Amino acid sequence: EAASKGDVPATSSSAKPAPQPAPCPVAQVREAAERLTEEGFGDFELSDAATGRLVPVPTAARQALIAAIALHARGREILASETEGTAASAAALLEQLSNYGQLQLDICWAYAVLGYTDRLPDAEARLEIAERMVRRQVDR
Repeated sequence: EAASKGDVPATSSSAKPAPQPAPCPVAQVREAAERLTEEGFGDFELSDAATGRLVPVPTAARQALIAAIALHARGREILASETEGTAASAAALLEQLSNYGQLQLDICWAYAVLGYTDRLPDAEARLEIAERMVRRQVDR
């Protein structure tokens, strides 16, 4: 066959293609959530634990919610399978994140908005962490 103008001639070298890097676990979870919602497995209802009322979940948010739930479950599995020393290292790593304090504040705010008064001891501990993180950022 005659080669057309846009064809690249084949090389005779036997070089193997570079191995593909292992996919990121977060990307794998996101892709799985996308496939699940595309296949109709994203249809679910959430109810407020305090009131029992249904909480509407917009269709666009379902994929992100499924990914978040899967990542949370995977994180719990990893923490449960690790030794105490590794869990302590993970806790130390979390404290180094720049938005860890903000995350604690966001969780406390969610408790307040949802009226979860039974979570006050947890909220107090989270507010102490948030304060420590803010002080650390200001002192830099």
